[in-house]
Amino acid sequence: MRCPSKKILSQLVQMSQVLTEMAAPPCFLQVLPTETDATDGDIVTFQVKVSSDPNDPTVVSWWRCGESLRPVPGHREMIEHEDGWHELILSNVTEDDEGEYECRAENHRGHNSCFGSLFYYQEGERFLFSALQVT
Repeated sequence: MRCPSKKILSQLVQMSQVLTEMAAPPCFLQVLPTETDATDGDIVTFQVKVSSDPNDPTVVSWWRCGESLRPVPGHREMIEHEDGWHELILSNVTEDDEGEYECRAENHRGHNSCFGSLFYYQEGERFLFSALQVT
């Protein structure tokens, strides 16, 4: 019986590492910003980039304050690009949009999330608050 060569063993170890990495939950290559400021009528775009096993479909969902978000014509749009980028676009921001946002990526192997907060300011408030922090 012949023993496998070191080269073959090395290749098997490398293949095992690749398969292990592919058998993981999706991961974020670009996460949500920690804090985003907005005022009445602003347009806010949250972007993330997700990486996952192409053979295990990944579902990306958006949440605010623990509640699942759905598209709302003229106000909330979710876009999925083929290259792993996902966007949540909020048009005509109001005080009701303030809160903690979560982007969740799931496949059969698990899930990962990233979080960011949207802070709403009335017109002029944002600049007053910034000036108070500087002094």
